[in-house]
Amino acid sequence: MRAAAATLILCALVGIASAEKPPDIGGTSWRLVAFRGGDDKILIPDDRAKYMISFGTDGGVSARIDCNRGRGTWKSAGPNRLELGPLSLTRAMCPTPLNDRLVKDWSYVRSYILKNGHLFLSLMADGGTYEFEPIPGARPAPVKSTEVDVPHSADRTMESRSAPAEDVRAQLHRQTQGLVDAIATGSVAVWDKYLDPQVLLVDESGEVSNKKEMLDGIKPLPEGVSGTIHVIDFEAVIRGDVAAATYVNDEHENYHGHELHCQYRTTDTWKKTATGWRLIASQVLALRTDPPAITLAAAALESYCGRYALTPTIVYQIRRRGDGLEGQQTGHEPEPLRVEAPDVLFVPGRPRYRYVFLRDAAGAITGLAQRREAWDLVWKREG
Repeated sequence: MRAAAATLILCALVGIASAEKPPDIGGTSWRLVAFRGGDDKILIPDDRAKYMISFGTDGGVSARIDCNRGRGTWKSAGPNRLELGPLSLTRAMCPTPLNDRLVKDWSYVRSYILKNGHLFLSLMADGGTYEFEPIPGARPAPVKSTEVDVPHSADRTMESRSAPAEDVRAQLHRQTQGLVDAIATGSVAVWDKYLDPQVLLVDESGEVSNKKEMLDGIKPLPEGVSGTIHVIDFEAVIRGDVAAATYVNDEHENYHGHELHCQYRTTDTWKKTATGWRLIASQVLALRTDPPAITLAAAALESYCGRYALTPTIVYQIRRRGDGLEGQQTGHEPEPLRVEAPDVLFVPGRPRYRYVFLRDAAGAITGLAQRREAWDLVWKREG
């Protein structure tokens, strides 16, 4: 799925797993238990009190990282999502593996999960998980009666045991987020890990790719292009060792200083193997939105009004309604019409269709092409 690997660039060029709101971490304080990397490396602090983090209810965050202290911001834009803003940190010299690692990873935190009273912060692209426990005497985090399971990198036994359906949904959601994070960073290792050797991938242009073609197409974003993709509206159905998931990739991109927003509906099929859940099929559809509408002079709108016939008994009537236009096909309800460009109209909520006026050599309107993707139905003007 070479085009899918460049989803961020393509945008510039052209019931959830759990319906309950996750617990709020505002007003809670934690100390570090361990870091588990995506490569299975584990780092344990010599003193948990040297690594602490407190989330304010006002969006502020304070941290102690070994011999340094700092302040920053945090926000959660959706269920279990977490982003940490730049950390203003003192600069005392205390070079330790955990100190260096935590400072470097701070801005790459993308999600959080609460399990058994502990807080797990997961890095983008399956980079690892930080496990925290409550600071003694601090306010405990609120706990729901149905907690989701911890990420893969925080519990390596999960893929080899039989997990409840809710745990599998959480795991697949996390693995999916890791895959889309890896598109922006160009991390081939994440896709290599989760793709089944026989996987079939269909991108938004309809191109079918195998695993090798997908891996060959994953490259870091070019200079001047940056962005993020968040997996939202995630739903999954698990039947034994097979799972089907559907979700929306919500993409925000900065293309050389220009902000862009795209969404893609993706449907995946996962298979449980001896090494864990692996993706065996995926299909991506670009979600269309209405184009911006413009305003034309009243005389121009009036020129579009009239009867357009497809057959002797099927007619499309365009007429004025207020300051705009409306159209009505024989046997159908009236529908509002908006102007995308001179001689091009669209119906709000139907971005796949356009109404394109046809003119003769003298400039007179002779008909109307109802454009459905690349196919036209031509209606002849009768009056």
